[in-house]
Amino acid sequence: MTSQATSYFGYGLTISSPLALHAPTARTAAMPNVVVRRAPLDCPAPVATESGVSARVTADGIYLSCAEVGTFLVRDGVEILVDAVPGVPDGIVRLYLLGPVFAALLRQRGLLVLHASAVAIGGEAVGFLGVPDGASQRPPARSHAPATLSKPASAECGTVPVHRALG
Repeated sequence: MTSQATSYFGYGLTISSPLALHAPTARTAAMPNVVVRRAPLDCPAPVATESGVSARVTADGIYLSCAEVGTFLVRDGVEILVDAVPGVPDGIVRLYLLGPVFAALLRQRGLLVLHASAVAIGGEAVGFLGVPDGASQRPPARSHAPATLSKPASAECGTVPVHRALG
């Protein structure tokens, strides 16, 4: 991770990050909505999850930690601090940053992030969630896709405000 920050556009936000995000760069010089920066972190005793990422919510924010990758602190939906394990490739850090860490940030911003596959039909979409462990969402989506679709919609369907998603 370099110390020079670049502005990117992703998740509907302008993101300033010293880590290459492999996302479109921001088109304007607007103030970033989210700032990613490196900082040493003292993570309180984390709670282990099935995914191998440990989590702890404190008054400081949400700590996410993976022993092989590093610790991340997500604060107020606007800041992510990264304390990567020395020698871990940026590509591995980026996987955690753009996955569970940004999911936590988007949740702090009132958005519900879902991992799903979707099929778009007639301007509307159907998402496939909750498949058995180890299975992919793509086969159910492909089986419901009309013959005119070459493939189902991307699993990166975007975000939906929680109040719209839940009712």
